[in-house]
Amino acid sequence: MTAKTTKAVTAKKTPAKRAKAKPRKALVAGRPEYSPTLEKRQKVEILIAARMAHEDIARVLGITAPTLRKHFREEILTGLAKKRAEVLVAMHTSALAGNTSAQKSMLALTGPGNSPVAPRERITPATAPGTPPVGPVPKLGKKEAQVLAAHTAGEGSDWEGLLN
Repeated sequence: MTAKTTKAVTAKKTPAKRAKAKPRKALVAGRPEYSPTLEKRQKVEILIAARMAHEDIARVLGITAPTLRKHFREEILTGLAKKRAEVLVAMHTSALAGNTSAQKSMLALTGPGNSPVAPRERITPATAPGTPPVGPVPKLGKKEAQVLAAHTAGEGSDWEGLLN
């Protein structure tokens, strides 16, 4: 080696040369962070709607269950409701187009008694709980008397256990 090359190797970089130097990339150990695709998000929604276990869904995607919960949180929380809504909209559209099977299914799903909210009972001062009747009890009409009789038909008979 010549004196010139030795001097270049051992010479320190000046501040100007350091500013021009390319920054080094940081070395990251391990594998890269998982990045879900739109296709995988849709697949998770479908599998969640089918009530598949989180561990099985993760296995299908080739990831761990904690990774599934971390990256697909929204799909896990709303997948069932979204897919159910999509099916109901499709069924409704089909029913409106004349599909009688879809019409019957919609009526079965939306008919009386299938509401998630209990129907409100009409509370009057005479029927309020814990309120003693004031004055004479009003006379029931024909239909109200029939409904009351139908609800209490089995009381005191062998049929009581079967009707309730």
